[in-house]
Amino acid sequence: MTETTHSPEHAGQKMNTSSLIFFAAITLLYISFGTVLGFVQGGLPPLLRAQGLDVETVGVAFFLYVPIGLAFLWAPLIDRYHTPLLRPRSGWIVVMQAVSLLGLVVLSTGESWPLGLLFAVGLVVTVAVATMDIALEALIVDSVNERQRAIAAACKISSFCVGAIFGGGVFVALTATIGWSGIFFCMVALGAIALVAALLLGRFERHADTRPPALSLHALVRRPNFLKKLGLTCSLFAAIVSLFALNRVALIDLGMSLEANGWIVGTVGPIVSIAGALLAAACTRMIGTKPVLYVSAAGAVVTGATWAIAAANMNLELGTIATLVGAGWLASVYTVIYAAILRWSVGPTSATDYAILFSLGNLAGLVAAGIATQLIAHLGWPTFYSMATGLFILVVAIARRDLLDEDSP
Repeated sequence: MTETTHSPEHAGQKMNTSSLIFFAAITLLYISFGTVLGFVQGGLPPLLRAQGLDVETVGVAFFLYVPIGLAFLWAPLIDRYHTPLLRPRSGWIVVMQAVSLLGLVVLSTGESWPLGLLFAVGLVVTVAVATMDIALEALIVDSVNERQRAIAAACKISSFCVGAIFGGGVFVALTATIGWSGIFFCMVALGAIALVAALLLGRFERHADTRPPALSLHALVRRPNFLKKLGLTCSLFAAIVSLFALNRVALIDLGMSLEANGWIVGTVGPIVSIAGALLAAACTRMIGTKPVLYVSAAGAVVTGATWAIAAANMNLELGTIATLVGAGWLASVYTVIYAAILRWSVGPTSATDYAILFSLGNLAGLVAAGIATQLIAHLGWPTFYSMATGLFILVVAIARRDLLDEDSP
C-alpha cells in the first residue's frame, strides 16, 4: 500500500504543472551536483597540467571522484532508513545537500591548509553529493514512467553540464580573479538554491508503509541478468571515459592555454552536451532508442579517429573541434545508457540497484582513467586514441541489444 502523492507520471505527451515542478527541482539539484564534480573532474586536471605536473601525477586528482564509484556500499542504508521528519528519499537528499554545503564552506577557508587535510574535507563533500545523487536517482526511478525516463536521463546530463560549465569552465578561467574562496562560495550559492528545491521533492515521493528486506550479495548475484547488466555498465563507462575524459588534458599538450581551456572547452563543450542530450531525448520519444544509439555511437567513433589524427599532427584546431563536437555525441550516448540504467533499477530496492550499477560503472571509469594516464605516458596520444576508439566500438557492439531492450518508438 502506498500513500497518495503528486506523481510526475502521466499518460499524455505534454508534461503537466506537477511534472514541470518535479523536473525543475531535480534540475537545480543536478546543477549543484555537476558544479562540484565538474570542478573535480574537469577543472582540476587541466589546472594541474598547466602548472607543470606530468600526466601520471594529474591522474591522482581523479581519486576525489572515488565516492561516486563506491556509493553502492552505503546505498542499502538509503533503502532501509530515513530521517524522522522527512520522507525516505527526499530526506536523504536534503540532509546530504546540507552536508555538502557545510563542507564547501569549510573548504573556502582552507587555502593555506595542508594538502592532506584539504583532500579529506574534499572527500566528505564528494561522499555527500554522491549519496544525494543516489537518493535522487532512486526517487526518480520510483516516480517516473517508461516514457519519461529518457527525459529524466537528458535532464541529468543537461543539468550536470550546466554545473560543469561553472565548475569545470568558468571557475578554471577565472581562478586568478575570484581566488580560492570565490570558487567555493560560488558553489555554496548554487548548492543553497538546490537545497530549497530539494524541500519540494517530498510531495512527489511514493512512501511505502514497510521497508524493503535487506539485500544480500547472494540474492543480488542470483537475480536474472543482473551480473550481465553490471558487466555491461562497467564496460560502457570504462570505454566512454577512455575515449573522452582526457581530451582537455590532451589540448594542453597541444598548446592550448589554461584560460582558453576554461572558456572555450569548459563552457562551449557543456553547452554542446546539453544540446546533444536534449536532442537525444526528443528523438528517443519520437523515433525510438535504436537510431539514437547508432548515430551517436558513430559520431563518437569519428571523434576518436579525429583525435588520433589531431594528436599525430599536433593540430590544436582539429583537436579542439573534435572535443567540442564530440561532447554532443558523448551526451547522446550517455542519455541512452542512463535511461537503460533507470529501467534496470526498477524495484523495491531501487536505490541499491541503481547505486550498484551507476557507482560501479563510475568506478570502472575511474580505473580506466588511471590506466589511460599510464598508457599515454608510454604510448603517446595518437596510439592511445586509436586503441580507445577500438575499445568503444567493441563494447557498444556487445551492449547494444541490452541497451535497446524494451525500446518503444
